[in-house]
Amino acid sequence: MILVGGAGAAQRWTVMALDSPLMLLPVLQCLHALSFGATHLGAMHVLARLADRSGGATAQGDFSALQALTFAASMGLSGVLAERFGSSAYLAMSLVSALGFVIAFAGKRIWLGVDRV
Repeated sequence: MILVGGAGAAQRWTVMALDSPLMLLPVLQCLHALSFGATHLGAMHVLARLADRSGGATAQGDFSALQALTFAASMGLSGVLAERFGSSAYLAMSLVSALGFVIAFAGKRIWLGVDRV
């Protein structure tokens, strides 16, 4: 699910950087719902698998705190980028989404034992 969310987010931000027509924005917003929902569900699945029974709530709390800090920092930076680069600033978000996809892909390979560390 995390891979689906990362791929969808990268596509969405890339299309938005192209200064897409107004009629396309509702479709792109639906991609946001899919990418966020898929990523969140995937993250909860990973946390449930990695955390022991007594540490599940702590893992979710830690994840939520880290996510809030990341979102706050990225929103501030997004404002600066949007002021300077206009709609091309979305390319930065596309890059971050693609990087997240690559990290999730590598993590999945390691988790499944495809790559030995």
